[in-house]
Amino acid sequence: MTADRLGELLRAAGAGATVKVTIEGRRVNGYRRGDVEAALKYLSGA
Repeated sequence: MTADRLGELLRAAGAGATVKVTIEGRRVNGYRRGDVEAALKYLSGA
């Protein structure tokens, strides 16, 4: 799965847009953990 497709699916499931996050001292575009967890719950039917 491409990064673009994953982003499409996450946004469709309610994860919202990417934000600046810090990973190992680097600031990158990504999703907040809570947003991804909520999207996973939605996708699994919870």
